[in-house]
Amino acid sequence: MNRILLIKPIGKNKEITGGVHVNNSIQKILTQIFGYDNVEVCEVEYYSSKFITFFYSLLGFCDGLTSRKLSYIKRKAINFDFIFISTIKYGKILKYIKKTKTKTIVFAHNFESDFVRQYINSMSYMKKLFYLPLKYATKNNEKVALKKVDYFCTLNLRDSNLYFKNMRRQADIFLPISFSDKFNEIEYERYLKEKIEPYLLFIGSDFFGNTEGLFWFIENVLDSIDIRLIVCGSGMDKYKQKYNSKKITFLGYVEDLNKLYYQATAVVLPILSGGGMKTKLAESLMYGKTIFGTPEAFEGYDLEYDKVGGLCINATDFINKINNYISNKDEKMNSYSRNVFKQKYEITKNIDNLRKMLLNDKGEYIENNL
Repeated sequence: MNRILLIKPIGKNKEITGGVHVNNSIQKILTQIFGYDNVEVCEVEYYSSKFITFFYSLLGFCDGLTSRKLSYIKRKAINFDFIFISTIKYGKILKYIKKTKTKTIVFAHNFESDFVRQYINSMSYMKKLFYLPLKYATKNNEKVALKKVDYFCTLNLRDSNLYFKNMRRQADIFLPISFSDKFNEIEYERYLKEKIEPYLLFIGSDFFGNTEGLFWFIENVLDSIDIRLIVCGSGMDKYKQKYNSKKITFLGYVEDLNKLYYQATAVVLPILSGGGMKTKLAESLMYGKTIFGTPEAFEGYDLEYDKVGGLCINATDFINKINNYISNKDEKMNSYSRNVFKQKYEITKNIDNLRKMLLNDKGEYIENNL
């Protein structure tokens, strides 16, 4: 049986961000394909401060990678048939893996050099100085990865096209955001019986890609729609004073999101910038929610906007489509959203596609309970 080493970055807390979810899903997928005993995980912890980030970026490292960690990975790599690197920002690793029987896979969660550029542009002037070297380190790692890797994966066609345009390498396979189905019919019916005031739900941590669009939505849309908004995400509770309104509830980090999703009238995703695919959209589809979002929020998803909720280009679109929805419907389950999830974004779809690419349908398929 083939053995695979998964290399992935991790944070210091337990918060499940979009990137963490993608990495966890990849681990589940690889375990399903190769079997639990044949997958080894090497976790690389993010740098603990901007000063350390600055130092290692100058040396060409990103997201926790160091020369010591690189040496450790180099020694381990010879014992595996496949090396799966779950971020293109670790491209430097490929310089040190001996190309014998070992096949390498790199997964880009975004067009990373542009995503890092957006991230740095959102910072204050002084903070930008610490992170500018990261911009160049990211681009160099991308170039190394695309030159040396055997299989290149992206979340969607947009990112693949951007890499081809800028670095002349397209993805060999798309691995869109996916989830193991957690929807529970009994739990949903129980929560549905509770009498609550209708609300829209926004879920996302205190991160520039989330706050930019959320603040715009609060300032340009919320007063013109007849429904309240619940905001849930790590660090978001600190904005209670900034927007002291009875129409908004900031909950901060919530470990179990089931009840919030089940009882929400709809989900709003006013995302204005970013890259890759938005994890919370796939999660909202899984819970069968009606979704109102921007083009960036829906990027990479194959669905019909009007059936899932609405594509909103500007504030007027959000206002008109949300008001029309809440005045005509009192349903918390969107069957179309739920079906799209089951057909296209349930995790087994990625398992089948990646297995075919890596094992050419010759490897043994290991049935595990995800």
